[in-house]
Amino acid sequence: MAISLYRRVATKVEVQDISRHGIWLYARGREFLLPFEDYPWFKDAKVSAVYNVKLLHRSHLYWPDLDVDLDVESLEHPEEYPLVAKVMPNTRLSRPRHTESACGARGGSSNRWLNL
Repeated sequence: MAISLYRRVATKVEVQDISRHGIWLYARGREFLLPFEDYPWFKDAKVSAVYNVKLLHRSHLYWPDLDVDLDVESLEHPEEYPLVAKVMPNTRLSRPRHTESACGARGGSSNRWLNL
């Protein structure tokens, strides 16, 4: 019975709250505050995406909607993980810029798909 209870505690992960300062995360029997200042990926994310967290391999936290991976070890011992994350623009969501050939700068139509 004790082993079963330990497994449930060791494999349970959930976001308990989102405040204006960060998110409260419960993982491996402990509670952690992930401040937005240190974990900027969560600041402007949808609430449903922040709450959608998985615990993989007993120490790997994964937010599939945000494509964010964290190790529980980095939360337990942040002094051993001094790297700070930077928010990078998502280039996959930006619209492609038109090139001269795509816009018909060589005498073609400005919309190549309607040029019959």
